[in-house]
Amino acid sequence: MYDENVEEMLSELINTFGVREPVKSDLIAINIKMGRIEKAVNMIVNIFNLPININIIRVSRDSLNNSRNSPISFLGFNNLIAQVQIPNDLPIFGSSTLNGYPINIKVSQINKSNPDIFIMIMAHEISHILLYSLRHLQKTNEIYTDIIAILFGFQNIFKKARKIITTSFEQGLISSTTKTNTTTYGYLTDAQFNSVLDRIKSELIINRKNKSSLHNKLKESQKQICTYKRMITKFKKGLTILTKNLKTNISEFDGKRISVFYQPGFIDNIETPLQNQKKIELIANFKQDLVHYNSHNLDQLNCYLKYLLELNIDIKNLISSVHKDIKLMSKNIVLKRRIIFGLFNK
Repeated sequence: MYDENVEEMLSELINTFGVREPVKSDLIAINIKMGRIEKAVNMIVNIFNLPININIIRVSRDSLNNSRNSPISFLGFNNLIAQVQIPNDLPIFGSSTLNGYPINIKVSQINKSNPDIFIMIMAHEISHILLYSLRHLQKTNEIYTDIIAILFGFQNIFKKARKIITTSFEQGLISSTTKTNTTTYGYLTDAQFNSVLDRIKSELIINRKNKSSLHNKLKESQKQICTYKRMITKFKKGLTILTKNLKTNISEFDGKRISVFYQPGFIDNIETPLQNQKKIELIANFKQDLVHYNSHNLDQLNCYLKYLLELNIDIKNLISSVHKDIKLMSKNIVLKRRIIFGLFNK
């Protein structure tokens, strides 16, 4: 049924949705094990940035079979464990009417002892809802839906849960027999799944390098700002001392430069770059929260990289300039006062 080129699908979906770091599912699994199913499912929903409210309805396996052809239902997995009911009037993604919109998901089985299976199934079903809310042409395509769930960070979950192997032992009079049964979830073949994982791994390596570059530039900026802040403090303290202890025999060149220090707005101007601290904090928060490498976040990352690169050059030049001014003040303060305050010691 699904013989499409997975590589082409994957390229299209990565361009549309990007890739996400593997989801940390421990807390989701704990909620499932403790029976807090709705809470666990809505935690999964949040990963997809869907502001909907999922209601879990427990039904029998026969009930799911009977509703297979329902126009507002969508079958998630061939073994009929779950089925999402998607209303025809589902609001479009991004609209305010989608906030809190109720969606029912029928489940016939919840294995609390192996929550990864349930997480995988719910990620698949919620991917359907995302595609429907986007009015995507492939919203009924199960392979598309599996790939989206993996792109949104459930790659490790799929890897652990898509094949479940159970073993049983039968003891006879003379010998024992071991029986192994493998249950496969999802719609990707092993070759397709491995291809998807390899591509996502490659994408993550590239994006992590970009994030690492942002981290390094950010650290450099933070260090530069701290250095510049100390320089400004030293400059202002030096200017106070200079005002009361200025030598009488200063050169014309030094006098012209020193007179600039007392001009209205000079201190405000040299302190202006310190206002970049707020922007740096914003970038630090962005970097800390960056786990989903979609087009919007990558564009933002590149903008921040450019900003930090230019800022670091500017601050470096300012540090050099203020350092020269401090040295100029130092040589024009009487030696006694310079030593007492220890202002210009390295």
